[in-house]
Amino acid sequence: MGIDEKTIKKIAKLARIRISDDDVAILQNDLNRIVGFVDKMSEISIEKVEEFRFGETSLSEMRVDEETEENNAEQILSNTTNKKEDFFVVPKIVE
Repeated sequence: MGIDEKTIKKIAKLARIRISDDDVAILQNDLNRIVGFVDKMSEISIEKVEEFRFGETSLSEMRVDEETEENNAEQILSNTTNKKEDFFVVPKIVE
């Protein structure tokens, strides 16, 4: 299925954008390449690919969160000159 000039102008009207006649040919070429790519994807065999079930991860597959308590403020603040005690100094943005 190819996208013709009439379709490009209809899309532009629906999107409420103005496009010049020179841009129509460029957009037509780009959209036809995209449609061609999507058509090419339909040729891929997905028979052996399992269905993806979002959110059904078992706990054994996840890493364990380990709580650590470190006070490395000196290391964190070592790369800045704008500091006061153990905090970054930033410009005031709220009046």
